[in-house]
Amino acid sequence: MRKHYVNTDLGQVHYLTNGEGNPLLLLHMTPQSSLQFLYTFDYFNKLGFRVIAPDTLGYGMSDKPK
Repeated sequence: MRKHYVNTDLGQVHYLTNGEGNPLLLLHMTPQSSLQFLYTFDYFNKLGFRVIAPDTLGYGMSDKPK
C-alpha cells in the first residue's frame, strides 16, 4: 500500500493505492476515510485490480475544503 497526495484548488487530497491492473476506485462513506478499505485491498488485488481509495476533502488525511 502506498500513500499519495494531490493538490487541488480546494486543498490537498490524500489517497491510498495498492496492486496492479485495471483501476478500481473505492469511495468511503461519510464520515469515514479510506482506512475502511484496508482489509479489502488484497482481495481486489487478487482479482487483478489496482485499488485507489481517496479520502474526500474534510475526512481522513485530506485537507478541510477551503
